[in-house]
This record gives sequence, C-alpha cells and structure tokens, in this order.
Amino acid sequence: MNSKSDSAVSPVIGILLMLVVTIIIAAVVSSFAGGMAKDETKTPQASFSVKSNINSISGTSNYPGDGYTYPGGYTEDKNYIEFQHKGGDTLSLSDIKLQLQSGDTKIILGTDNSPNLDKTTAFSCREDPVNSTYFNKVGDSNKYISTSDKFRLVADGNYGGWGAKYIFYRPEGMQGGLGLEVGSKIDYSIIDKTSGRTITSGEFTV
Repeated sequence: MNSKSDSAVSPVIGILLMLVVTIIIAAVVSSFAGGMAKDETKTPQASFSVKSNINSISGTSNYPGDGYTYPGGYTEDKNYIEFQHKGGDTLSLSDIKLQLQSGDTKIILGTDNSPNLDKTTAFSCREDPVNSTYFNKVGDSNKYISTSDKFRLVADGNYGGWGAKYIFYRPEGMQGGLGLEVGSKIDYSIIDKTSGRTITSGEFTV
C-alpha cells in the first residue's frame, strides 16, 4: 500500500513544483516589463540659464479705446526671454511646454500655441509671418536643443506707463494673458509634454 501511495504522491509534487516555477518566472517577466515601461516614460532632465532681453518698450495705449500702437517698422523681436541649455538630455521644442508665473498669475506656452496677431484685442506688436511661433531657436531652424543651444520666447507686445514697464504674452484663443513687469522676478518651469513632469524650474529677472 505504501509504495502505491508514494507513487501517486510523486506526480502531484512534480506538478506543484512546475506551477511554483511558472509563477516565479511570470513574476520576473512582469517585473522586467514594468521596469521597461517606466524607462520609456522617464522624464528627461536638463539645466538652463535664463535671461531677459529688453531692448525697447514702445507700446502706447489707446485708452480709453482698445489696443496699443507701436512706431512704424517696430517688430516684436526686440523683447524676449532667452533660455540656454547648460547640460543634460537633448530636448525637442515640440515636446516641451513652458510655464511662466508672476505672483498668482501663470501662463503655459508650447508649440501648439499660436501668437495672437490682433493688435486690438491682444495688444500685439507682431507682424505675420515674423516669429509666428513662441519658441524660436537661435542660429537655425532645427527644433532640437542640446548643450549650449539657445531658444527665445518672444513677447507679444509691451507697454510703458504709470511708472512701470511690461512685456506680455496673450496667445490666440486664450482668455487673458500674462504681463511681466520689467525688473520683477518671474518663476518658470519647463515641462515634459509626455509625462507632464517638470524637467527643470527656477526664476529669472525681467
């Protein structure tokens, strides 16, 4: 009887061992696949230096009417914020968003935002097709930014009055906008579109 019982138990033990091994292998494969998925969505990292370039505050308010006027031949590329890549991953301008915040007011800009060319509603000094996008790489039209490369965020317009000077951004189709007072400190964040996470952040003086 004992020999028959032992012979019946042996196949059961073998099957259980095979199940345990299968479960362990499945767990290892699942963990490996999960790690690969995390790597694929890894947020790029890079550092930037930021400075503003204010060449001319020439906007004149048409108050009590709407809009600003600018001198003949005036173009918006006189005032901008410049970002220089100081090290880290190469970034595509089409894969990032830029958040600017002044006090409690903030704005997020990307390549999917179009500058507003309407001088009445947006107080714009832009001339189509000059700088028809917010992100303008310095030196060439390649959209990739790597170490030492620069890109500029050109202001839509500017205004000087009541003892203060401003540059401002008001994209097409966006309610409101953001005015940056010259001399003030502004917080910024460069955000990865895919993961929604911050690549780098800091502050600069306009």
